[in-house]
Amino acid sequence: MGLLFREKVYGNADLWLWKVEENEDFFLEQLNLSEADSGLLAKFTAPSRRLEWLASRYLLQQLVGGDVSVTYNVDGKPGLVGVDGHVSISHSHKIVGVLYHPTASVGLDVERVSVRPTKVIHRFLDDEEQLLVEKDENFEAITRAWCSKEALFKLLGQHCYTFKGDFKLTTVIQPLSGDAVFFMKPLNLALPVFFKKIDDHVVAYTMIQTD
Repeated sequence: MGLLFREKVYGNADLWLWKVEENEDFFLEQLNLSEADSGLLAKFTAPSRRLEWLASRYLLQQLVGGDVSVTYNVDGKPGLVGVDGHVSISHSHKIVGVLYHPTASVGLDVERVSVRPTKVIHRFLDDEEQLLVEKDENFEAITRAWCSKEALFKLLGQHCYTFKGDFKLTTVIQPLSGDAVFFMKPLNLALPVFFKKIDDHVVAYTMIQTD
């Protein structure tokens, strides 16, 4: 299938989405992996995980226009080696996404729409927030809520934050909502999260200027 989406989105960030239907050889022929990245790839045993990882590196290579290597801080937030800017990476059931901005911190999450978030709703939404998420038979709204908090968590990239305690939903999320606003307690500000629907997946993304 290949590239599903490539566009400048909120704040002039680059959002690329890829549907993985290729085999490993396709990506390995296109990539010039560093020794560190080759070692990391070798640690993945599940074929699907290896393909998603390779696809993310391929997308980054296409985005920055050359070989790219990714490093991770102590909280698991990715960064580009030798390339200015900020990146967030997400994958779910063959859909792989990369969000990049040259100066702003970014957060991206991709989730397949499912009943799963409803089973853990009390872990990431308080009672007031739950009233703001419309119930629908396809679970689109609740998936957007879950996806949003994942994206916000990746934006800050620090495990001292919690979904329920630090990111407070302040606007209604409907099944087809294009955005929502959250109050970020650690930063004392309101921040929008934006949505796109790709196949049966929700994509949530956000950013905040840091430089």
